[in-house]
Amino acid sequence: MTASNKSTLNASRQERFLKAVELLDSAHSYTRLGGVHALVALADEYLADKSLSAEEKHTEGQRIVDILCAYIRSPFELAARYYELTKEEPPGFYADSPEKFSSDRAAFREEAHIRQKLIETISNRMRWSLADGVAELPHGYPEHDCVVPGNWSEFTYDFSGSVFFYPVDFVRTFWGETANFAGCTYFSQVQFSGSFFAQGALLCRSNYHEDTAFNGSYYAGDADFSSSHYHGANDFMGSAYGEAASFKGSVFDGWVGFTGSSYSGSADFSASMYRAGCDFSSSHYRQQAIFENSFYGGAAIFHHSVYRGNADFGFSVYADQSNFSGSSYRDAVRYLGSVYAQTVNAGACDYTQEPLFVSGTNEDDAASIFGSDQNTFASVEAETSGLPLGCWFMSSTEVEYLTEHEQELSQILEEMRQTGDAGKRKKLRGRLRNFLTDVLVWRDSATQVGERLADRPMNAPDTPSFSDTEAAWDAWFREHMSTETP
Repeated sequence: MTASNKSTLNASRQERFLKAVELLDSAHSYTRLGGVHALVALADEYLADKSLSAEEKHTEGQRIVDILCAYIRSPFELAARYYELTKEEPPGFYADSPEKFSSDRAAFREEAHIRQKLIETISNRMRWSLADGVAELPHGYPEHDCVVPGNWSEFTYDFSGSVFFYPVDFVRTFWGETANFAGCTYFSQVQFSGSFFAQGALLCRSNYHEDTAFNGSYYAGDADFSSSHYHGANDFMGSAYGEAASFKGSVFDGWVGFTGSSYSGSADFSASMYRAGCDFSSSHYRQQAIFENSFYGGAAIFHHSVYRGNADFGFSVYADQSNFSGSSYRDAVRYLGSVYAQTVNAGACDYTQEPLFVSGTNEDDAASIFGSDQNTFASVEAETSGLPLGCWFMSSTEVEYLTEHEQELSQILEEMRQTGDAGKRKKLRGRLRNFLTDVLVWRDSATQVGERLADRPMNAPDTPSFSDTEAAWDAWFREHMSTETP
């Protein structure tokens, strides 16, 4: 190609770029969609141009990707009325304005279609394929030598602060640079199953209204899911984390599964709320694993795992059964200062250090208290009651307190799930923070050794039976989750 021809081609491409960007601001949905397709086609053209260097291809492609990401991030006013505009009949705000409901719903659907198509288009170009000679993934998740990135995988994507009012599908995608989804809101289902994150993954401070799927994924860099709220069922099973993984300060309304995962860096799940049960079983932690200062409203399952660093389950409230059995602890493990309202199974464990259920016998020290006498402990010095030495049973008053607060929590979370009003959600988040603060302050008081240790209850209180809980979770899990990697 002559210099003159190249100059003409560059000018033509620049003109097409500017025209396509202009189309994104059109009042007509079909014109905006045309702008999206024009930009995508131009990016593909740059990548296929053999006369350009790799650096030139990347620069021009990144410029277009930045525009497309900015379009996804751009505010869309009607997204705040997701729950109303996804109805077939005019509800609430639109009850007296059926014409406005029809026009707003049409605009809502048109914009959702454009943005979902854009996400699908990007995702299709980021999908990895198996490398030559690789028939299947050896560990169930994509790894460096096993997969080949997609054509658009090496670009940097910034979706931070986006409101996704449509399904998001990034299944089997390869992210060559840091993926930024911090501060996002997802009103519909989210799927990242089987994905590869070569750098960092920022998914913190986000709100997921429906089910999420991150199972079978690999994170080579830090993975930050902290301070997020998950309203639906959540699948993180069978994943691997090459650096630090943080889910600290998160709220899980629905069941969450992390089973069969491995963590090469620190794993922080502390200061979180697990309302409907969580499964961390059959996992491997090579550095510290932190689960402290949390509230577990459903079954908490940690069995058959390996902890090579410190493991901290202390200063938490376990309102349902908890299972730590069959695990191996290569360093210190703490269960102290916690409330275990139902049965605890910590049997058949391998400890290299004595597990801590009590910090000491001084007034300000903390012990753990139990609501059941049907517990199993391994290698633990016990009271005549069968509890670990220095621990005692919950009182009937403490059982009543926990039951009442569980009901309050259910009400708050249901209201949060149903409303799309930003102001109301802000107030509900405040109530949720107050709830967790109140429960953890109560836990501090209930587990403090104090001056009257001799007067503590040494018989189990009358509590509701949860003997069928694990079977119920198993049935639910089979119905809603899949351990298969896409």
